[in-house]
Amino acid sequence: MKKVLVKSNDQGEINITPMLDVVFIMLIFFIVSTSFVKEKGIAVHKATASANPTESNLLAAIQLKSDGIKINNQSINRDALASILVQLRTENPDIKARVYAEPDTTTGHLVQVLDQIHKARILDYAITSL
Repeated sequence: MKKVLVKSNDQGEINITPMLDVVFIMLIFFIVSTSFVKEKGIAVHKATASANPTESNLLAAIQLKSDGIKINNQSINRDALASILVQLRTENPDIKARVYAEPDTTTGHLVQVLDQIHKARILDYAITSL
């Protein structure tokens, strides 16, 4: 008997259609399951440098330090902040508040001061670090 070797030019092919189906199904799943929710938060406006010297009398500079709160370089009680800000706003309705916080100031303390600014109805305020 003679052995005959048959050479085949057929090469094996990999069918990638099922793999593409799985990839497209995963893509559709991730697109549908992604939620596009806008997070709510506090709008923070950065302070800008100004060369206008008349702006200093329109400014309430609030410093948050480890030893307490100072407003326009005068130490005050945290509970009195809102009443002082209301008094400053009645004297000048266009007053701006600038909060200067030390880096180790807690977020809760900063939010309490921002709440006092909102209670005084001061609309123009900015936060920066000392």
